Amino acid sequence: MKRWYDTDDLYQRTVTDLIKMLRDKPPQTAREFLNLAAWKMRNCLTDLAREVRKNAGGLARQHETDHQNADASHEAPGHVDVAVADLDSMAGIESLDLHEMSGRLPDEAKEVFDLIIYHELSQDEAAKILGVSVPTIRRRWREARERLAELLAR
Repeated sequence: MKRWYDTDDLYQRTVTDLIKMLRDKPPQTAREFLNLAAWKMRNCLTDLAREVRKNAGGLARQHETDHQNADASHEAPGHVDVAVADLDSMAGIESLDLHEMSGRLPDEAKEVFDLIIYHELSQDEAAKILGVSVPTIRRRWREARERLAELLAR
């Protein structure tokens, strides 16, 4: 997706919708705000990835700058095979499948996934926001990655 969209696109789409949502029902806590923002980011990333996947042929031809060096990974934008270990290094974060499946995680695992991936918080910061211990965050993060690996393998 980076070839056609950048963080400004995500920011614009997310913030515009988030402002409207905040006017209607302001969150009462930082945790509620972060959950709402992550939900909106997930939806925007999923929409952008679907857009890229849908228009992959035309966009790829328009934006391909070096046809000789193009690799197969650009043939299906929005789909990346993600191993559990990849989530720690942020590899594969552009995957449409990853964003869709992360929305299907159990609430506790999804909340930790959102704080670490979408909000880029450390495990210590996530523990403070959620009011739990760092070992609890580590366990939930491991569960999130394992569950995602299962969902993505299907």
